Amino acid sequence: MKKISEEKLIVWGARGGLPASGKEFSDFGQATSCVQLEVPGHNIIFDAGSGIANLGETILKNHEKRPIDIIIGHYHYDHIIGLPFFAPLFSESIKTRIHLPVLGKDSGLSAIDRFLSPPLFPMNRSVFSKNVSFLEFKPGDNINLGNNISCRTLSLPHPGLNTAFRVQGKNFDVVYASDVEAENSSVVDDIANFSKGTNYIFIDSSYTEKELETRRGWGHFSFQEVTDLAKKIKDTQVLIFHHDYLRTDQDLKLILQKVIKEADNLQVCKEQSVFKFPH
Repeated sequence: MKKISEEKLIVWGARGGLPASGKEFSDFGQATSCVQLEVPGHNIIFDAGSGIANLGETILKNHEKRPIDIIIGHYHYDHIIGLPFFAPLFSESIKTRIHLPVLGKDSGLSAIDRFLSPPLFPMNRSVFSKNVSFLEFKPGDNINLGNNISCRTLSLPHPGLNTAFRVQGKNFDVVYASDVEAENSSVVDDIANFSKGTNYIFIDSSYTEKELETRRGWGHFSFQEVTDLAKKIKDTQVLIFHHDYLRTDQDLKLILQKVIKEADNLQVCKEQSVFKFPH
């Protein structure tokens, strides 16, 4: 029997576009993109969608003091809207680093400053604790997370660009690729090559093939493209993620009943899903 490591992944938000609202969306969750990688002595967080608010409250409630690294893929609102509501950013006892990609000509910090300023938001980042620091990187760079944890990055085709991350430690190896469009036939292959040998990949799966016909250029994979990816990396568990905010629980269940049958290594993300690592 395989042993299970202490490290685990917790999904705090699995929706894309906007937070969903209403009981018909509650099974898969209503919050936007946020995934926690919990390791001994460290918290690593992918994206700061609305789900990060509940994660922050949980961290404070549990009196955690572990340092935090928040890794942002891009600056569309559904991926950063929860950032100013992440309670540990106001804590004097938790060190938090926020890693920001440079996408195009503008710096990552300038994007955050535009978001955290009137009239879009009533306060700026000066309200955060002095323990909060912002670090920029370019897609393709390696990010130093410390504690013998490596983080490789990959640029993804998406309006305004996006970044995928491969985070690897002694007992875990995971890819997070939230928003991506197959602009050409090589995109699925590029992600497959980036993800080979990993335990898990979180991958954008927003549209049906029919929906994709009228949504080219919107920046997202279809379920069929996710299935194609899964077949190329059979040893990796492919986690269906970034559910459309208008897709009800019943709609998702009907679609996923068919999708899951296409490959043995497909799984579905729900809010509060937990994924552990064998070793």
